[in-house]
Amino acid sequence: MGLAVLLALAAAGGLIALMVAQAYSPSLVRRKVVCPRLPAEFHRFRVLQLSDLHMMHLGRRERAIRRLVRDLKPDVVALTGDLAQDEAAARELAGLVRSAGASEGAFAISGNADVRFPLVWEGVKRVLREAGIAVLENEHRLLQRGKALMVLAGVEDPHTGLDDLRAALAGAPGDAFILLLAHSPSIVVAAVEAGCDLVLSGHTHGGQIVLPGYGPLLTRSGYGRRLSSGLFGGERLGQIIGMDPGRTQVYISRGIGSSFLPLRLLCRPEVTLFELTRE
Repeated sequence: MGLAVLLALAAAGGLIALMVAQAYSPSLVRRKVVCPRLPAEFHRFRVLQLSDLHMMHLGRRERAIRRLVRDLKPDVVALTGDLAQDEAAARELAGLVRSAGASEGAFAISGNADVRFPLVWEGVKRVLREAGIAVLENEHRLLQRGKALMVLAGVEDPHTGLDDLRAALAGAPGDAFILLLAHSPSIVVAAVEAGCDLVLSGHTHGGQIVLPGYGPLLTRSGYGRRLSSGLFGGERLGQIIGMDPGRTQVYISRGIGSSFLPLRLLCRPEVTLFELTRE
């Protein structure tokens, strides 16, 4: 075997080792989001987002997540889909969520991996609800501070067409601040039309593999690399969706788990802690 072949194999092995290491090295991302319509009573409201865990058991990555979120004490935890593969994993997930110490509860929605096996998803939902986690299925809850209200809405998986944003917002106060949980950012146009203030989503895994000079490899969001991860709003979002987004902002999490193989490159798993502010 020639030297060039040996060097190529060594380089390939080193790259794979790096991709595995990054897949199991989650980071805590802190984001401050300015929301002009946020009621003064909700100023500095904190949301911890966990997305795309694809959780099978309490493994190395999940234990690292638990260390990151322990005692963060957000106001709410938002679980934005692709959560757990079975009831046993859901129990471990519930314990992980509990360790964050959210003061106003945890809320979950479905992702495409959840609804792929309906009977399994029913069991996962039951476990989460028994643990006190509200699973939102095209519905909303009202959060109240003083006389001020926040609408926390959640839709079923948009990627598989199960979302019904109109039903999710039915009966909600028309002038209230709307925080929407939706697994895929493909819902963004409907969210703009409905006047949502902030959308938290995932699904893309940030591309999972990000190539220098090219960007995310595969996002499956409908907007490709243009809406792969991060916070979008204003003119930047408008150019992507081809319309004025008004007040709507959308955040796409890189997520925690992996699709196909546990490999990531230049796209570490993330846990996101938002602080919503008025200015």
